[in-house]
Amino acid sequence: MAKLDARRIGAFLTDPGDCRVVLLHGDDPGLIQERAE
Repeated sequence: MAKLDARRIGAFLTDPGDCRVVLLHGDDPGLIQERAE
């Protein structure tokens, strides 16, 4: 498991490498949904 800085989420989701599952968690549901799409 790894915790990413919020500023790196976009780049990570663009190229997640060997990760097969990503869990997004936070206080802002709108931002989480936006990043998930």
